Amino acid sequence: MDLYAEGEKTISELLIETFLESGGTTVGVPPWDRIEWKIWEPGLYEGENFDLVAIGPKWVEGCYCLPNAALKRVTEHLVKPYRNVIVDSPAGLEHLGRATVKGFDVLLCVVDPGAQSIETAERINRLAKYINVKEVLAVGSKVTSSSDERFIEKSASEIGLEVIGMVPFDPEVLKADRMRIDLAPSSPAISAIKNLRDTLKARLGWS
Repeated sequence: MDLYAEGEKTISELLIETFLESGGTTVGVPPWDRIEWKIWEPGLYEGENFDLVAIGPKWVEGCYCLPNAALKRVTEHLVKPYRNVIVDSPAGLEHLGRATVKGFDVLLCVVDPGAQSIETAERINRLAKYINVKEVLAVGSKVTSSSDERFIEKSASEIGLEVIGMVPFDPEVLKADRMRIDLAPSSPAISAIKNLRDTLKARLGWS
C-alpha cells in the first residue's frame, strides 16, 4: 500500500505539519485535539476491506516519543468503531515500553532459529504481561530445516510460548523486495502466512 500515491499522510508527517511547521502549540487547545481530526482525514486510508493508519519514518532528530504517543492514542480511542484491529510494529521492545498495544487480545512474536531471537522473545513475553496483552504466541521465521523447527519449538516452550506457525525461508521474498513487486501467491512464505492467518482467525473467532 502506497499512502503517498493515495494522497494520505503518515502520523509523523501530520505531527511535523501541526507542531513544527504551524508554530508549535496553541494556547487552550490540547495537542491531541489538534492532531486527532487530521488522523481521521488526511491520515486515514479507507480501503474496500480495510482501513490503514501508518506511523511513518522519523523525520526529525530525537526519539520516536511523539509519534508513538499519537499512535497509542489511536489504538486507545480512534479504533473503537472497528471490530478487528491489527498493529504491525517494528522489531524490538519500544512499542511494548510505550504500551501502544496495551490490552490487545494477542501479540504475535516473530522468532528466528537463533538464541538471540529467543532471548528477545522472552523479554517481549514478560513485558506484554505488564500491559495486559492477553496472549503472546510465537511464529517461527526463516526456517530452513526440521532442525530449525525443533529448535524454535523447544526454545519457545522453555520460555512459556506456544508456537502457532512456521514461515520457511523463501529467497523469493528477498527477490521481490529488491524488485519492489508483490510475492507470487505460490510462494512458500505466502502459503505459510495464509495458513497462519486461518489458524489465528479460528482461534480468535474472527469471521
